[in-house]
Amino acid sequence: MKLDGILSSAAEIVPGCDWRCIDKESEVSGIRMDDKSLEEGPFAYFYQGGIAEKANGTGADACCIGLKKYAVDARNYLFVSDTAELQKVHEVIERFFAVGQALLELAQRSTFYEYSLQQVVDRATEILGNPVMVLDPNFTILAISSAKVEDPAWQKFLQLGRVPYHPDMVEEYGEFLEEVRHRKFVKMVDGMHKKRYFIRCAVMAGKRCVGQLQLHSGFRNLYPIDLEFARYLSVIVSGHVMSHSPENGVEYSSDDFLVSDLIHGKITDPDQIRDRTGQMGWQMDGSMYLLLVQWKGQYKDINRRDQVAGRLSGMLPNARTILDGTVMVSLFSVPQEIRHDSVLLSNVRDYLEQVSLYGVVSMPIHRLEDCAYFYRETKDILDLNRQLGREDRLVMAEACVFELLIHEGTQEYRADDFIHPLVKWLIEYDRREGKDYAKTLRAYIFANGSFSKAADILHMHRNTVIYRMKQIEELLEYDFSRLEFNFHFELSFRILDYMESLQSGVWKKDENVEGLPVD
Repeated sequence: MKLDGILSSAAEIVPGCDWRCIDKESEVSGIRMDDKSLEEGPFAYFYQGGIAEKANGTGADACCIGLKKYAVDARNYLFVSDTAELQKVHEVIERFFAVGQALLELAQRSTFYEYSLQQVVDRATEILGNPVMVLDPNFTILAISSAKVEDPAWQKFLQLGRVPYHPDMVEEYGEFLEEVRHRKFVKMVDGMHKKRYFIRCAVMAGKRCVGQLQLHSGFRNLYPIDLEFARYLSVIVSGHVMSHSPENGVEYSSDDFLVSDLIHGKITDPDQIRDRTGQMGWQMDGSMYLLLVQWKGQYKDINRRDQVAGRLSGMLPNARTILDGTVMVSLFSVPQEIRHDSVLLSNVRDYLEQVSLYGVVSMPIHRLEDCAYFYRETKDILDLNRQLGREDRLVMAEACVFELLIHEGTQEYRADDFIHPLVKWLIEYDRREGKDYAKTLRAYIFANGSFSKAADILHMHRNTVIYRMKQIEELLEYDFSRLEFNFHFELSFRILDYMESLQSGVWKKDENVEGLPVD
C-alpha cells in the first residue's frame, strides 16, 4: 500500500495527528512495533519509548509513527499527542493491512473457486464495509451489492439495472475518461448527496478500459486508502467484466453521454463518432433529427421524467433521449426526411398534448458532427416560442428560423451562425477541390428549383445544371427537389452575399435573379 494513503487516511480517522509524507509513491508492506530494522522491504515503524536515536535514522522509504517528542528528524512521519491515540493509529493501520490481505484472498478464491462476479461484489462489500457495483462501458450494471442501502439513488440503480444519465455527471465523467487515457484509473467523486459519495475506478484489460467499478460511501466514510482498495478490486473483477465487454474494449462513455458530447460539440471527429456509435450498435441511417422538449419546473420529478423519456424513445426510431438541464433531448433517425403532416409528428404532438409539454424538431441533420449546431439553433427556437407564448405543442425548426434571425435576442450571434452547415461544408469542399458547386446551388435555390432559370443565371446548358445538382445531392445526401425545406438554404446564401458586400464595401445586385435583390 502507498505510504501517502496510509498516513493521510490514518490522520483523517484519528483527528489531531500531525503528519508529513515526502515519499508519496513508496510502498509499505507491513508494520512493526519495535525498533529493529529489516533488510527487505520498506516498513512503517512505531516508536513509543525513549528511542529517538533510532527514529532519526529512519530510511527514506520508511515511516516513523509515534509521539511528538520522539523522531523529530524522520523524513516521513505521523505524530500523535499521547499513547492512547498512538494505539488507535496502530489499530487503524493494522485494519488497512487486514483489508489488503482479505482482498488478496478474494482474488485467489475468485480464480481457483470460480466465484461469480456477484459473489465477488458481495464479498468485497463485506471486506470494504461499503456497497460496490460493477458496470460495463455503457453504464449497464453487471453486478451490484446485495446489501440493503438506504439511499434513493442506490434504489434507482437497482430498479433500472443501470446508472441513469444525469447532466451534472457529463463533464466530470469526461474528465475521468481523459485521466484514464493518461493511465490514472481511479478517483474520488463528490456526489449529489454526500461528500465523497463514491470512488470510480476503471476496469482495465491491458491498455483497454472494459468497464468501471464504483465503491459507494453507503455505510462509512471513504478515505484515500480506499482508492487503493478499489484499484485492487478492479483487478479482481477485470476477467469477469471482459466476458461482458466488446472485443476491442472502449474508453468511451455510455450512449447517453455520447448524445451529450454531440450536442455540446465535445466530439466532432467523424471517425471517432463512427467508432463510438458502432461500439454501441447504434445505426443512424437516413435523416437524423433532434427533438427538444421543454421540461419546465417538473424536471425534479425523476420518475415522471424517466417515464416521458422512455415513451418518447419508444415513439422515435433509433432514439436516444437525455435531459440537458431543463430540456429533454432525443436524437433519432428516419429513412426519409420528415414532412409536416407525417404520422410520426402527429403521434409525438398528441403525446406532448397529454403531458402538457412543448417541443421543437430540428432541421434535418445529415452528419452527426453537426449536432451541436442544430442543437443550439433548435434550443433557441424552443426558448423563443416559449417567450412568444406559442400554443403549438410541436413545431418544426424550419418554420421558425427566420423569426429567430430577426428576434432582438439574437443580436449576440454572428451572422454566419445562421448559415446552414451543409452550405458551409459545400463552400469548403469547393475551396479544397477547386469546384464551384456552391455557385450552382445558389442559382438553383434562387431560381425556385427551376433548372432552366438556374441555367440562365449561370449561362450554361440546362443539362449541365441537372448533372451538377445531382452531384451536389450525392455529396450532401440531401434532396433539393423538396422545395418546402429550402428556405434555410436561401437565407444562408443571402447572408453570404451580405457578408461579402460588407467586405467589399459595396452593395451588390444580382441582375440575373429577377425580383430577388441580394440586399
